This record gives sequence, C-alpha cells and structure tokens, in this order.
Amino acid sequence: MTDVLDRLKALLNGAPPKSQTQTMRDTLDTGRRAKFAEDYDQALDALNHAVAVARAANEPAAVAVVGLHQAEVLIRLQRWDEAETLLASIEQTADRDGQPEQEAYELCTLGTLRQEQGNWSEARAIYERALQVARQARSAGAEGRALGHLADTYLHEENASYAAHLLRDALPKLNNAGDIELSSYFVGLLGQALIATGQEVEGQHLLGRALQLAEHIHYRAYERRWAAVLGERAFSEARYHDAYAHYTHALRLFAPDAMTPEYVTTLCYLSQVCLSLRDYAQALLHGKAAVTAADTLSDPLRAKAQGALGSALRAAGQSGDAIPYLSAAADLYARIDGDTDIVEIETLRSLAGAQAD
Repeated sequence: MTDVLDRLKALLNGAPPKSQTQTMRDTLDTGRRAKFAEDYDQALDALNHAVAVARAANEPAAVAVVGLHQAEVLIRLQRWDEAETLLASIEQTADRDGQPEQEAYELCTLGTLRQEQGNWSEARAIYERALQVARQARSAGAEGRALGHLADTYLHEENASYAAHLLRDALPKLNNAGDIELSSYFVGLLGQALIATGQEVEGQHLLGRALQLAEHIHYRAYERRWAAVLGERAFSEARYHDAYAHYTHALRLFAPDAMTPEYVTTLCYLSQVCLSLRDYAQALLHGKAAVTAADTLSDPLRAKAQGALGSALRAAGQSGDAIPYLSAAADLYARIDGDTDIVEIETLRSLAGAQAD
C-alpha cells in the first residue's frame, strides 16, 4: 500500500470532522506500530477502533485500508478463516465501488495468506492477478507490491535470476509511491536473489540494508529474519563472532514464550556457533532450549534440536549423555527427505565420535 497514513489523509481529506480524522489516524498508527512490534492483541484492538471510526464517518475506502492491516494481523496469528472472510468483504466492496487499486492491494494480502498456508502455486496466481489489476488501475504502489510478492514465489522455486529482475522493477515503484512498510522485506529478498546468482558483494550489502530498514521502523519480524540470515551467512563463512552477534540479535527479538520453527532453528544454529567458539556452556544452554521448544513441532525440527543438544553434550565431554540425543536425531533424519544442513552433518559426526569415545 502507499504509506497508509498518507493514503488516509488523501482518502479522508475534507470528509469527516477533523476530530474523527485525527482519531482514525492515531488509532491506525497505534495499530501499525503494535503490528510491527508483534503485539497483535493491541494491534487488533486499535485497528478495530479505527474501523469503527471510519464506518461512523461513512468512509468505506478508509474501512478497507484499515481492514487490510487487520487481515495481515490475522494472518500472522494463523486465523486463516477470519482473514479470508475479511478479505472477501474488502474485495466485494472494491468491486461494488469500482476501486481497482483497492482490489489490487486486497489480492496481494490474499496471496500472502495462501503463501503462509503453504500454497505457493495459488499464491503466485493471485499475485499475477494483483499485478494485472494494479496496472489497469495505474497504481505504482500496488504494482510494486505485486511484483515483490511475485518475486518471492520465484525465489522459493530457486529461480533467483527472475526474482531479482522482478524485485529491481518493484523497488523503484514502491519508493516513488512512498510505500515503505515492506521495503525491508523486498530489499532483503533482492539481496538473497543476488547472492544466489553469484553477486555476493551487492547481495550482502542489501541484506545489511534490509536489517537497517527493519530496525528503522521497529518491524520485529523482518529485523529478526534478516539478523538470522546474516548470522547464517557469517557462520557459513567461518566468521563466528559475527554469526554470534547476528544470531543473539535475532534471539532477543522472539517473544519469551516462543515455540515456533523459526525460534528452534535460531537456537540450533546459535548452539553450533557457540561450539565453534568453544563456548560449551552456551552451546548446551541453547541446545536444551531448542529441545524444549521443538517438543511439539515437526520431526525435522526435533531432529535438529536433539542433534544440536547432542553435539553440545559431546563437545562438553559428556558423550554418554550425548548418544541418546544424537541417535534419536539420526533416526529422525533417516526418515526425512530434504536437504542436508550443517546441524545434520555435525549430528552424524558427533554421533560417530561419541560412539568411539
């Protein structure tokens, strides 16, 4: 979306009384900041208030703008049905009122819903439709978003070259439209696409830039994402102190009760980094936390966590305690189809070493 506060100014210019307009802007801003901070309950409370004010002022376009933020929060909370119902209502209103720009933004958000549900092919089809509608509406902001999201689907399929092409087209359009909310996301994706095509210097620079952009608007999800990506790159290049700094940065940005795949993965890699730094106490600490957090998650994550803890135990001289974790991880890995990563390699190496001790 073009910067939402600016859109509201344009949408509401001269319409409701000033106090209602200011209330709408203030509550929307509160909702956006809470969304960025991952305080989703506060975000929904503020956005619900903003919608109520917009409806009282008879501003359906403003209702739709705020509604898209509500849908984004519901998607983050995995409240899929509620998000889909809300987006269907927004699309219906856009069709009724002849608002193709609004429909294009709604389609972009619907695409992210499908993407989060793991349906990448349907997401791509929706983003392509959003791109077509945005171009018909001559909306640079909506076109930029559609291009950026579409690029993510190509990057997911490892077509990094075409993803980079789409992102280079998307970013100037978003910049010209004043749409900064997803700048970190798309700049980081471009960085990853360039690295995948061998342009590592520029790609690394853009990953750092993406992190800075997320920090600037306090967007925790993207700040955490790019800190972890930078940590993984530093680890792969044996820059262990840099990797430690990035991963600990990412870890601080999780909620205290986080039990997510992202959290487990960060703990596992941080444990491996600590092993490389010979900080066995910290490696054990993060490995144990990973096992606890992964208990109810998928087999690949439980294998990763048990392998990380087993490797830490073996490095700390506790091979007897390590073997059950390493053996369990190896058994899980044997049943899993997927790419081999550093944690799996270290798990198998540590298991062999522990059995020989």
